[in-house]
Amino acid sequence: IDDAGNIGSDEVTVIYEGEEDNTPPVTEKIIGEPNEEGGYLIWPFTPITFEATDDMSGVDYIYYEVWWDSNEDGIVDMLMAEKTVDGSFVTFSVDMYGIFVNTIELRWYAVDNANNFEDMHYQQHLVNPM
Repeated sequence: IDDAGNIGSDEVTVIYEGEEDNTPPVTEKIIGEPNEEGGYLIWPFTPITFEATDDMSGVDYIYYEVWWDSNEDGIVDMLMAEKTVDGSFVTFSVDMYGIFVNTIELRWYAVDNANNFEDMHYQQHLVNPM
């Protein structure tokens, strides 16, 4: 109460500003069995897993593409799959996309909940016919 009879109150607002997440997630590609030559040679049903981690805001989604050398000329020329998967984990095999032989190229990246994009990764594999 002041001299004029006004009643007041004090209020304190605390705002926490945590560390800003500017770091993109990191995705590991895991080639299951069967595979040979360090995972370069795979079979149509070999499981392929992308597992992303992000220590700050968490992983929002994983994006991947599966490209195929459709005419055996050494050039991956046909997009067989383009997927966005919510969360930090996805497993697939190339036979799910109609690929049973020849060279494929996987392209992938992850995005975290702060909208940081991992750089696109590219890696080729040779699919051994069944």
